[in-house]
Amino acid sequence: MIWLGVPDIAKSWGISPRRVRQLIDAGSLPATLVSGRWLVEEREAEAARERRAGRPLSWRSSWALVLASVERAGRTGGPGQPGNSWWTWWDGLDGTEKARARRRWAAVVPSRGQPGATGVAENTASWLRSSLGNRARRVVLSAIVDDLPDLRADPRITPSGVSSALVGMSAGLVVEGYAPESDVAALRRDHLLREEGFPATGSRAMRGNVVLHVVTDELPGTVPVSTELLLAADLAQWRGAREDARAVELLRAAADRNVAGPWGDPV
Repeated sequence: MIWLGVPDIAKSWGISPRRVRQLIDAGSLPATLVSGRWLVEEREAEAARERRAGRPLSWRSSWALVLASVERAGRTGGPGQPGNSWWTWWDGLDGTEKARARRRWAAVVPSRGQPGATGVAENTASWLRSSLGNRARRVVLSAIVDDLPDLRADPRITPSGVSSALVGMSAGLVVEGYAPESDVAALRRDHLLREEGFPATGSRAMRGNVVLHVVTDELPGTVPVSTELLLAADLAQWRGAREDARAVELLRAAADRNVAGPWGDPV
């Protein structure tokens, strides 16, 4: 168990120590008084920060935001990018939904504004976890290590997160990807996937080595897993400093490529 003091939380959140103490006094930040110092358990601090980040977007708004993040780059439809069916879905959104998604994207990119302008990766990752959590249902499973190559090659899983070559993080013993809700039961049966921590047959199972982002069957096509915003959201859910930092890098890369030209006009 890791405990954080008021100065630690203030620095991480980018707020004043006085504001942290106000949150403790109001009961928004559970704390324990030890030898005259307020201490907050790390997990409680993270949960409180995500509550402050705001209410999660719906799955529909989440995916609209993903598309807004690549709209200015043009509708190239390259590998892992939104295809024609996704842009048809986008064109079917009303003007208010599109405008809202564009405003949200303009506020996300670390080089231009909230929440990453301070350079604190934890704040950006916390926003991603809180706001985009409804884009998919994250399921952590266990598989026999020798079966991972077959699972990685299964066409029902679209590699993402640490399994994406674009992320550049070694994850040979982990499979992460997106799968439609209608395929999950068959995937679990075909690859003998168990709930995280549940012992598989034999001694070659690794705890939590399969991460599935289960998406609604209402989505218009294969998930655009080469979209930096989506990859950043995947990495943020690992809750690691290395993954958080890489998430910020991906968002900055997306911002550099998608800032020119008027909305809706590919450049």
